[in-house]
Parts: sequence; structure tokens; C-alpha cells
Amino acid sequence: MVQGPQHKYTEGAYILCFFKILFCEDGVMEVILVEAITDSKTKNLLNKPLVMKKRNVFLSVAIIVLFSINIHAQKKGKYELDTNEVPSALHVNLDDFPKDGMLPVIYGWGGMAVDINKAPAGSDFTPLLEGLENDKCQVPHWGYVIEGSVRIIFQDGTEEVFAEGEAFFMKPGHTAVVLEDLLLVSFSPEEHMHELVDHINEKVAAMQAAAE
Repeated sequence: MVQGPQHKYTEGAYILCFFKILFCEDGVMEVILVEAITDSKTKNLLNKPLVMKKRNVFLSVAIIVLFSINIHAQKKGKYELDTNEVPSALHVNLDDFPKDGMLPVIYGWGGMAVDINKAPAGSDFTPLLEGLENDKCQVPHWGYVIEGSVRIIFQDGTEEVFAEGEAFFMKPGHTAVVLEDLLLVSFSPEEHMHELVDHINEKVAAMQAAAE
């Protein structure tokens, strides 16, 4: 049970509300007013349903907002994997990846997406990321550089070079410039890769249309 804070009314009365918060299996949160207690000077306040209704709505919304902020803060930067999500193909040759988009990617690998990034030296991914938060990719990637090398520029100003034969972790908030003809494979949280791939495809389509 969560105790609501005291709130002062214009006539100088105080009311203390107690709420019960229910978390349902479908993720829906319900806030129920269990009891409202006033001091001895405000017994008749409970007989004013309009005032009580407005106050209860305010308190309920405030609690919901606080809980939403807390849940969001706990979730940010954390990702859930679903190991029950088993793909029909447990191994795929790099030549067999989908070729209908800018970034060949396969979804449904236990909550992860796997993609191939193949680009010639000099390729700069920055224009494709414009419009995202801080104009940087905010999706983390784990992977392996099969060929070439790439410079990763992070939004905090630091840089790293990932080179052939290296496994890597690419933290959120990055862009990249290819130094040597590149071929790498990376794994990323599926829930955000959909948005990233859609964004990149839209950028490429807009660039192609502008060039025509």
C-alpha cells in the first residue's frame, strides 16, 4: 500500500489518502483509493464528492506518473532476451542473409537481431543517422570484424578503431567511418533494431529520390 502525501485545501483542511496499486499480468497498473482520512475540522469534506473526485484524480495521476518514471528509469539501458524465441534456422550463411534492405538483418534470435555490415573504405554512416537522438545510433551492438577496420565515434567525443580479427562491443551513442573495406557481423537487441533499420532505409530512399 502506498500512502499519498498530505494536501492542503483552501479552507485550511488536510486530507490523507491511502492507495492500493495493482499490477496486472498484462502490465496494466490500476490505482484504487482505499481510504481518505480528514482531521476533525473536515469531516464534512467527505460529503463533497466533486472536490474529492478532483483531488483523487490528481493524486492518482501523480502516483501513476511517478511509477512510470521509475519503471522507465529502471528499464533504460537494460534489454530483455527471450530464449523461448527460437528461429527456424539456427545457423545462416552470410551469403543467405536478406538482401532487400540497406542493412542485411535477421530477427527473432532469442530477442536479438543479427546483421551484416559490408561497406567500402571511406563510407561515413553519419548522414544515415541524422534525425536519431543526438544524430547517433542509440542501439548497442556486439560483434566481430571479419575484414577491414572501422573508426567508431561516440557522442561523448571518444573514438575507437575496430579492426580485423577483433570482437567488439559498440555502446549506444555512436557513428562510424570505414577505414578499410569492411565486413563485420553484429548482434543487437531486436526491439530497437527494427526502428534503426527502418530509419536507415527511409534515409537511403530519400537520398536516392533527391539524386534523381
